[in-house]
Amino acid sequence: MKKYQTYLFIILLCSFNVFAQSIINITSPNGGESWQTGLEQTITWSDNITEDVKIDLYKGGVFDSELFASTFSDGSKFWTIPVGTAPGSDYKIKLTSVDSSNIFDFSDADFTIFPSVITISTPNGGESWQAGTLQPIIWTDNITENVLIELYKGGLFHSIIESSTDSDGRRNWNISFALESGSDYSVKITSVDNPGIFDFSDTNFTIIDNEITVTLPNGGEDWAIESVQNITWTDNFVDNVEIQLFKSDIFHSQIKNSTESDGSYLWNISSALDQGSDYKIKILSVADNNIFDFSDADFTLSSVIIITSPNGGENWQTGVEQTITWSDNITEDVKIDLYKGGVFNSELFASTFSDGSKFWTIPLGTPPGSDYKIKISSVDSSNVFDFSNNDFTIFASDITISSPNGGESWQAGTTQLITWTDNITENVLIELYKSGLFHSLIIGSTDSDGRRNWSIPFTLESGSDFSVKITSVDNSGIFDFSDTNFTIIGNQVTLTSPNGGEDWLIGSIQNITWTDNLIGNVKIQLFKSGIYHSQIKSSTESDGLYLWSISSALDQGSDYKIKILSITDNDIFDFSDADFTLSSVIIVTSPNGSENWQAGSEQVLTWDDNITGNVSIELYKGGLLHSVISSSTTSDGLKTWDIPFTLESGMDYSIKITSIEDPGIFDISDADFSIIGNQVTVTSPNGSENWFVGSSQVINWTDNLTGNVEIQLFKGGVFHSFVTSSTTSDGFYNWNISTSLVSGSDYKIRISSIFNGNVFDFSDAEFTLSNEITVTSPNGAEAWQAGNIYNIAWFDNITGNVKIELYKDGVFDSDIISSATSNGSFNWDIPASTVDGSDYKVKVTSVDDTSLFDLSDADFTIFNGNITVSSPNGGESWRAGTTNIITWADNLTENVLIELYKGGSFNSVISTSTASDGSKHWNTPFDLESGTDYTVKITSVNDPGISDFSDSNFTIIDNQITVALPNGGENWQVESSHYFLD
Repeated sequence: MKKYQTYLFIILLCSFNVFAQSIINITSPNGGESWQTGLEQTITWSDNITEDVKIDLYKGGVFDSELFASTFSDGSKFWTIPVGTAPGSDYKIKLTSVDSSNIFDFSDADFTIFPSVITISTPNGGESWQAGTLQPIIWTDNITENVLIELYKGGLFHSIIESSTDSDGRRNWNISFALESGSDYSVKITSVDNPGIFDFSDTNFTIIDNEITVTLPNGGEDWAIESVQNITWTDNFVDNVEIQLFKSDIFHSQIKNSTESDGSYLWNISSALDQGSDYKIKILSVADNNIFDFSDADFTLSSVIIITSPNGGENWQTGVEQTITWSDNITEDVKIDLYKGGVFNSELFASTFSDGSKFWTIPLGTPPGSDYKIKISSVDSSNVFDFSNNDFTIFASDITISSPNGGESWQAGTTQLITWTDNITENVLIELYKSGLFHSLIIGSTDSDGRRNWSIPFTLESGSDFSVKITSVDNSGIFDFSDTNFTIIGNQVTLTSPNGGEDWLIGSIQNITWTDNLIGNVKIQLFKSGIYHSQIKSSTESDGLYLWSISSALDQGSDYKIKILSITDNDIFDFSDADFTLSSVIIVTSPNGSENWQAGSEQVLTWDDNITGNVSIELYKGGLLHSVISSSTTSDGLKTWDIPFTLESGMDYSIKITSIEDPGIFDISDADFSIIGNQVTVTSPNGSENWFVGSSQVINWTDNLTGNVEIQLFKGGVFHSFVTSSTTSDGFYNWNISTSLVSGSDYKIRISSIFNGNVFDFSDAEFTLSNEITVTSPNGAEAWQAGNIYNIAWFDNITGNVKIELYKDGVFDSDIISSATSNGSFNWDIPASTVDGSDYKVKVTSVDDTSLFDLSDADFTIFNGNITVSSPNGGESWRAGTTNIITWADNLTENVLIELYKGGSFNSVISTSTASDGSKHWNTPFDLESGTDYTVKITSVNDPGISDFSDSNFTIIDNQITVALPNGGENWQVESSHYFLD
């Protein structure tokens, strides 16, 4: 703070002259004000003169115009800024004594004059507004007085919309109903106080006048008197409409005096109207009768008959009563005729009441057809008639049997379902016929519902010449027979096994099977050489199956038969068709063909026999004896076989089992079985794989071993090392590939049995072990700022160093580092000079093997940081000792340094480091000296090259006291009174 002291010296007995300086000090506008053209503003100042003052306007430091040649020096003058004043932020006021041009003052700093404006936004071009509707006129302005709104057409004044309304930006306009259509309308809005402030719509808009268009009836229609018809039209207004009827172009009557203008009206055509083909409709607005439309041409009102049923598509049955229906607007009787194929067929009714309905029972003899129509005519006027619109169908009443309809076999004593279809409603009669002749009545009368259960009599004889007849009980002419004969089977038994040729083992259990249609039990007997031998079962259910335990006491023989007969009727029986055999045998059951057994496994040999001595078991291959499995073992049907591990693979093995006591009793497997030798098959790696050194991979294989396997690595066809000396033969092994392995594309895996080294397999083809580099960051879409430090990351399995390079648009740009440890991470300080771009990639390459590298998968962005000071940016006036806000925009992440400059030179630090968030409150130092040459500089704390200054100077006003009077040159009289001005 500047300190001032005032000293007063009084010298007694002396006199001297004290003179005060004349001054003018402008207080408004004094810098920073914004004044609008067309508005009254107040120029204020202080002075110590008595003469008038002159007020001038300066722009850009140059005289612009004289505002007032002379006005009282009373410190205040109203000034209405002319509308035409050029806008600008470089204006100042100068006040000058009219008596002394040396006594003057300028505004301390520039102030702004900006224009008064009106801007129309709606309607501003392209709108389509309808006459008679309410629409909003919208604008923006910066004036306070009311506005005038006018309508222009074709660029010429048309009418006033509003002579004076608030300048609030919106006015609802009731568009005159009578306004004519046009696409050349515009709106003008003008200040009521200053006609020079106005705006027009940028381009023309459209006003659509009100209109009506009759669409139905519009000429050529033929509407029936007394019918209901839909009058339709289009219009574009909301008021109601009136509908009138004209005949021969002369008003006839009013259909509706007022209805909604919704485009549709249902007209009940009065029976009092005369027939005629000269009618028209007129529709007009009830609000403006000048808005109307007529039907384009005449339509007809006539007497009519309209058939409604049958009118096309109906299916009517002969013998059934149907209803013919129609509508008409006549009073006389009508005649009803039947037409077929467009030709008259028959007269149904010569005359009947025109009441719209008539019952008709269709004669049974009417030929079926889908080409029938009905014609109804006035008995008084043959010109008034109607046909069915489309053909309808008449079909005959019928019955159609579906079961039994030929080929069925039904057994006497069972219940069977008779089914049919019909189109009748009365009951039906069902009869049984044999050889075309009536046999018996099944049912005298039953519902015609299409199904009837029939309990076939147990005593009904067999026959394949049966049929069923179904007849209407009301009309014997309606019937149907089964299309062909069906069969009824009398009760019977048929033996199916043993039925001749079987060879059953004595002592075995066998299935005796038969078919029958009995409900009682049966008995089973054994015959030998055609003579009854013994009873197998005296009574068993007639279910077709009996398990026979063949007694070991029976003799061998090939002349046995079985007899099965009903226990209630011995005449119902059956024998085996031919002899079967009971014998002593051996039957191999496993392996008996198609088995797949593995060498080294344990399997069970099984067979059936009915002998008591031991058996020998032999292995055959290709039909020749291969080896003896057992020279003698109990004939108990079961033997465990440990298949030798060394047995070779083959699909032609069989087993022979022979009685020791009788070599003639033996059996061989019915078909060959397979023995699978032990084997291993490598499936992965099996050729072309590329596995990275240092990674973990799964070795897969298939085998049929039970013991462990060993896994070896071969390179170039030569043993290299053991992957594992022993692991379970479960088909997979996790291999952690040693980083000491060298890259190569000539590796194979060998897997072998640890019990039998001859059982092994190699990879089918060579696979590759290789080193790897994979860039993970930046890998696409990152945005990194030049001048900052970012981490480049990658994965590799190499031990040597890597080189890191920068690529731009796919082309080498620069080395980031020529050699760095391959540890997957490098902190990169991006040079501030790096050019902006969104097409950068990073490449990481092995120093030892340049063929081993990786690029970023996609482009990333490098951008240069920037700072733009927005306040103070020039023209501001800030007072020392106050708090002001410094603002800026940047794209930085680091903090910024804020400095104060004066006269282009560094003055002081405002903040050494503050967040780059675009705003900082500054407590402007109280003792900062006044000046109009201050600027602010904001700089990145990481990169001094990223900075910005205020675009132009701003002002700091210090806190001070200035003695204005006396300030030198005054002539004051001793013992007089005066004011000190500060």
